[in-house]
Order: sequence, then C-alpha cells, then structure tokens
Amino acid sequence: FDHVIVQAHVGGRTFFLDATRIGQVGRLESLGQFWETAEVLPIVPGNEAFVQVRSPNFEAISRNELTEKIMLPKLDGPATVQVRHVLSGVAAEFRRASHAQTAPETLQKAALEAYGERYPGVRHRRPAVMHDDRDGNVVTVDMDLEVPQLAVASGSVWGVRFRPSNLYGVLRSAPSSSRAT
Repeated sequence: FDHVIVQAHVGGRTFFLDATRIGQVGRLESLGQFWETAEVLPIVPGNEAFVQVRSPNFEAISRNELTEKIMLPKLDGPATVQVRHVLSGVAAEFRRASHAQTAPETLQKAALEAYGERYPGVRHRRPAVMHDDRDGNVVTVDMDLEVPQLAVASGSVWGVRFRPSNLYGVLRSAPSSSRAT
C-alpha cells in the first residue's frame, strides 16, 4: 500500500501509528489498528524485510458488540427494545469521528431509521446517548426504543419477527436444495 505509518518501540512492545487517523485518542495499547495484518517495510538502515502489522491485544481493540434486550409485557401491546452497542479501537474511532461531524438530530434519525426497517412504527423512548471512554478508546451507544406491535397473531399462534442486524448477510443459505448429482 502507498501509505506511511510509524513503527514505535515503547516499553518492549511494538506499535504502528498512523498520523492521518482521525478520532484516535487514549493510551497506545488502546489505539485501533486499521492496518492489522498488512505487510509493511520498516525504513531503517540495512533493512530489506517486510514485517506484518500485528497487535498483541487485537481482540480487545476490535470489539463490536451489539446487545438488544426486548421486553414484551403483552402479546398484543407495545414492546420496548433496549440497545447497547459497544465499539473499541478502529470502530470506536470511526464512530467518534462521525459523531463529531454530524448534527445530533441527524444521528438520532439515522439510528431510528435503521431500526425502522426491522420494526415498523418504532420510536425513541429516550434519545440515543453516546458514552465515550477516550482513555480506553471505547464508545458505547445506548438507545431505548418502543415498537407499537412487535408480536403478530396468525390464527391462534403469535410470532415475533427478529433479524439480528449484525449477522445479516454473514450466513447465506444454499442457492437451491435440489441436487442433480
């Protein structure tokens, strides 16, 4: 790739830093690593070998955890959906940067529209709130939603349609169950 990053050796550990990254804050060990697994050529006298960008704590700095808690007190009544989205590293940095560049009402509208595709008529019970742990480079977004009619009756059976958005498109079904051979 045609980019320049800094390889820094601090306290016996190696860090790769990109001065062009927007939204990076916090301790060195909490910074996101956009170039994870990229092959880079350190520019030092006599070096001709590429090294691979590797973060020893990659799992900790690449967290993207979505929790949705649905409460449905009555089948024929409204439901509440409590959402918590925890992001660390690069994902937190992207969220932090977009949050800083976007009007609050636009952010609220976008969050609601994403859930509106899944739950017609959804509305905010309370506005979405972003908590930013800048030292740990973790962003947490909490939302409290209300869905007017989550459960749907079909004869004597009630159903709730649920599509986990973070898994959408990850698992694909086979194109056909019919086999010729």
